Amino acid sequence: AAALLAHKSLGANWNGAVTVNLTDPASGQTYPVKFDRPTDIPVKARVTVRNLGALTDVPAAVRQAIVDYAAGLQDGEPGFVVGASVSSFELAGAVNRQAPGIYVQNCEISLVTPTSWVVGQIAISLNEIASIVSGNIEVIVA
Repeated sequence: AAALLAHKSLGANWNGAVTVNLTDPASGQTYPVKFDRPTDIPVKARVTVRNLGALTDVPAAVRQAIVDYAAGLQDGEPGFVVGASVSSFELAGAVNRQAPGIYVQNCEISLVTPTSWVVGQIAISLNEIASIVSGNIEVIVA
């Protein structure tokens, strides 16, 4: 709401299902800021890896790398953002970046429902945002 208030152009109307009353710090005036929240699209991943290093808990490291990537916690990576497709290649890269002792042999992704595994991308609409939780990441250590 604060970002919208700070960047709204004059003459543009507020629209959306969510309303937040926000006080403009410059004028002290309160504005009802309206906006829509994106629809959550839960996804899952199935990753086949080999441990090339001395990691003791490879599945946990893979899951953490993917969850961190999705949350935008890896340097230089925005993670899952509104309207951006989910890429199995980006998830594999996130694992390699955060856990370099792990070799990703295969990375498949799917919507949680219905399950349809793909190597590639899942399209996310402009009013949606993908999400993933640790419990939806299957790790196969080859």
